[in-house]
Amino acid sequence: MAAGIVLVFASLGCNLLSPTPAAWSLTVTPPPGTPETATPPPIPSLPALNDTSTPRPPAPTGSAQLLTDSPWLVYCKSDGQTLVAWKVGDSQPVEIRLPAPLLVPSDLQNGASPTGAWLAVRTGKSDGSEQTLLLISLADQTTETITPLLSPELAAQAFPGRGEQLPEPVLAVQDSQAIRWSPDGRWLAYIAALDGPSADLYIYHLEEGNSIRLTRGTRQAATPFWSPDGKWILIQEVINFGSGAGWTVTTVWATAVDHNETRQLYAPPKESGGEIFLGWTSPETVASYTWTRMGGLQAREVPLNTRWLNLIYEGPFDIMAFDPASRWFIFTTGEPTSTQTGLTPGIYRLVADASPPEIIQAGEWRQVAWEPRPGVFTASGAQGALLFRPSGEANLFRGEGGAMPSPDGLWVAGWGDLRYNLNSGVRLYQPDGTLLEEVTQSSTQRLLWHPSSKTFFYQTGDQVYRVSFPDTRPVLLGEGAIENSFILIPTSP
Repeated sequence: MAAGIVLVFASLGCNLLSPTPAAWSLTVTPPPGTPETATPPPIPSLPALNDTSTPRPPAPTGSAQLLTDSPWLVYCKSDGQTLVAWKVGDSQPVEIRLPAPLLVPSDLQNGASPTGAWLAVRTGKSDGSEQTLLLISLADQTTETITPLLSPELAAQAFPGRGEQLPEPVLAVQDSQAIRWSPDGRWLAYIAALDGPSADLYIYHLEEGNSIRLTRGTRQAATPFWSPDGKWILIQEVINFGSGAGWTVTTVWATAVDHNETRQLYAPPKESGGEIFLGWTSPETVASYTWTRMGGLQAREVPLNTRWLNLIYEGPFDIMAFDPASRWFIFTTGEPTSTQTGLTPGIYRLVADASPPEIIQAGEWRQVAWEPRPGVFTASGAQGALLFRPSGEANLFRGEGGAMPSPDGLWVAGWGDLRYNLNSGVRLYQPDGTLLEEVTQSSTQRLLWHPSSKTFFYQTGDQVYRVSFPDTRPVLLGEGAIENSFILIPTSP
């Protein structure tokens, strides 16, 4: 690799008394002989939110009118070329016609600016021959082309024969994690293959409207990952992207945004199929692990300013999440991973002092994630949805495919899809697990809370709905949405 190249991959009820090992033994575990997938008891008759016979936290004050700084709700229609944008609280949505079809649906999440009504997406042809980075202003519904993402030479090569895959630079450019905004929303990092044989890291300045190339070389840069102070971008060096079983990664690098400096951080294990960056324990220390076809390996802390690594856990494990404040590493292990470690299948926690893993909840779990607001880990599996905090409280919502507290912590919305979960629809709970109301029985794939905690949105099939307090009747906002595509984007910094 040339001296200047820099590359990285970022990726991607029971109350516990205290976060001590003894407290963790009080988790909800199915009694012996109880199948993990046992059907939960029928849902009881549901009290209305204005029924005072059931204790509950006070309802949100005021009417269903939303805050004046409400975000934009945006989704893509099934034609792939029409975005629907609704300023939450306004009477009518607007449609934004893209000049070409949306190439990567996850751009609606990764391309949403954290500090204003801006959205960056990639459009073009599905064969890879045309790929363009587009900037959308939701405030006036205008689109602006930032740059093509492929050189004319690479665009001409983006026609693989039968059984062949796209050229490596093209695969790097169209990866789902190839665009990412800086924390302050001033810069957009993106991967493009415009100069020479490699895909490289570029940054676009929102206010000045110009791009800067940060890396160059013969191998591919992948999935930029910003430091919290916006001074560094991590990338990984990829030799090839494989055919779906993982990448071949050689080195993890960091490149400075404000000066010409590149740092080699570490060389992953030879089994690495992609380095997963979880978060930051300080502005210059990142938490990461190695993904392999056999599971996760080597959860670690990596400072940017030294060649020292703090190995937290060797592994293997299935999925991992991380809370920067508590420095909790949460991972799942199931069959067959547990047979390699001797651990009972379940959810475990690690702390950054490399103490042994402590079990939080037994069972098979397919997902775990950290939600910064309201500060809770979420997990889902055969038993249902589990919410737990670093302070020690945990609640299991049986049969739910997902559960998310409102930002103020007073409510929990549970939802499920019959294709994957025991229960379908949306239900409203108290944080202690008390069921308050069933909002809908329709299979639901995605749910998001409004920052005010007075409203949430959910998607069932291609339909997007709004539910507001105190009237919890669903209101249809639009139809024809790509599955799991809707997002909320801040209106202003």
